[in-house]
Amino acid sequence: MKIVSIGCSFTEGQGLERQAFECYTTKLSEKFHKQGINFGSCGASNDYIFRKTFELLENKTIEKEDILLIQWTHYNRKELPFYYNKKKFYHYAPNSFWPYDDKILLNDGCSIKNENYNYDLADLKKEIEKNNTDLIKKYILQFLYDEYQIITTKNYINSLYTYLQHFGYQHIHFFGWKDCVIKDINQNKKYFLNDNFGEFTNTIENHHPDKKGHLNWANYLYEKIKEFNFNTKINLI
Repeated sequence: MKIVSIGCSFTEGQGLERQAFECYTTKLSEKFHKQGINFGSCGASNDYIFRKTFELLENKTIEKEDILLIQWTHYNRKELPFYYNKKKFYHYAPNSFWPYDDKILLNDGCSIKNENYNYDLADLKKEIEKNNTDLIKKYILQFLYDEYQIITTKNYINSLYTYLQHFGYQHIHFFGWKDCVIKDINQNKKYFLNDNFGEFTNTIENHHPDKKGHLNWANYLYEKIKEFNFNTKINLI
């Protein structure tokens, strides 16, 4: 058993001094004395969350004895994949024009790195940002609509939730913060939490939870896992 989380910067732990050690994924996995794998990615969209989850299911990174935590983010974000100098990147419109690397798991099964980690790409990414900014602005103005993005996110949530239920995976869903909550999407979904991460931890507006907030959220998820009677294959603390 391992704890696998997927989300945006709220899950990655933006703002924490020691992200890898202080994020809720790590704190929760420590309670079970099990491995925690954090696929949170700063700025990521629900496209990323949906895509990455199925990628990890298909390559067997996520197994049925694992506990999968899915933190849905704001619906108006869009993942735009592209290649530049034969390397794959993503823009996350509309909140960033910076080119992001995809996150991948190393062969040891527990370490995560950016796909282009072995390259010094700082200057290249600045060049990409400069070249693509006008193009992305045009895309945002002409093609990015909240209504369509809300429908798409609902489809992602319903499809993924149904898939995980049908095939017997252990999963918990929640929103990152108040402004990204889609009304009533969690109705009739036992494993979709009513609480969102930001509000539960008293995080101001859309700021990121601090160290205490991550610990409190980990404790909350721990109690939910007990309530849901997931098969953790160990004695709960």
